Amino acid sequence: MVLHRAPAALVGRGRRRQLGGLRLGDHDLRLFLLAAEQGHEPHPSAASPHSPAGRRRHTGLVPSPSADDEALTGAKQLLRRAVRQRRAVRPAEQRAADDLARFDRLTALLAPEREPVVACYLGTGDEPGTTRLVGWLAAQDVPVLLPLVGRADGAPRRRPDWAWYTGPDGLRSGPRGIPEPDARGLGARALASASVVVCPALAGTARGERLGTGAGWYDRALREARPDAVTIMLLNDDEVLPTLPTQAWDRRMDLVVTPTRVLRAG
Repeated sequence: MVLHRAPAALVGRGRRRQLGGLRLGDHDLRLFLLAAEQGHEPHPSAASPHSPAGRRRHTGLVPSPSADDEALTGAKQLLRRAVRQRRAVRPAEQRAADDLARFDRLTALLAPEREPVVACYLGTGDEPGTTRLVGWLAAQDVPVLLPLVGRADGAPRRRPDWAWYTGPDGLRSGPRGIPEPDARGLGARALASASVVVCPALAGTARGERLGTGAGWYDRALREARPDAVTIMLLNDDEVLPTLPTQAWDRRMDLVVTPTRVLRAG
C-alpha cells in the first residue's frame, strides 16, 4: 500500500487531561488508567477490593494467569460500557462533523490508484461512520470488501467472512442491524487481497492497541491479512487513551485516525 505522507502525529495534550475527559466513575478502570498516568505498568490485580482480582490480592493470594485474564476481561467490559455511554450522548451534529473530518483525513492518506483492494466495515449507530469512505472508494474503482457477519436466514456466521460491496442497493441488515452485502461469502481468506483494512474500535492508544466490541471478530479475521497490509482504526479524539487492558490475542493497528489527527503506531 502507498500512503500519502501524513502530518506528524499529535499524541495528545497530556495524560491527565485525557483521563479527566473520560469522566469514568468506575473504581477498577480508573486505577488501571491512573497507574499508566504515573508511569507504572498497570497490573490487573490493582483492582477494587470488591472485584475477584481485588479479593485475591487483599486475602494475600497471588493471582493466577486465569485470574489475570478474568481481571483484564472485566476491565475491558467496564471501558466498553463507558465509551458506549459517551457515544450515545454525542449530538448527531457532532457525529456528522466528526465523520466528515475523519473522511478528509482518510482520503488524504489513501492513494486509490495504488490500492488493489480495501477492506472496511460499515458503521452503524453512533460508531465512527464509513459510508462516505466506502462510496468514495467505489467511485474510484477500488474494490471494497465488507464483513459478512450474518447468513441469508439472519443467523450469525461462526467464522469471519467477506463479500464485495456492489452499492447501497446490494446491502441487507445483518445481525445487530449491521449493514452487510446481500451476497455469497468469499471466505476468510479473501482478506489476503486487501492492502488496507479499516477496523472499528471503541478505544485505542497511540501504540496501536485496540479495544473492540468484545466478540473478537477482527482479531480472528486479521489472521488472514497479508503481512504488509496497513490496518487502521477509527476513533473519536477522547477515545485515544494512554493505555488499555490488552490480552495475547489482541491485534495492534498501524494507524489511528480521529477527527483531528492521524497517529502512526510505534
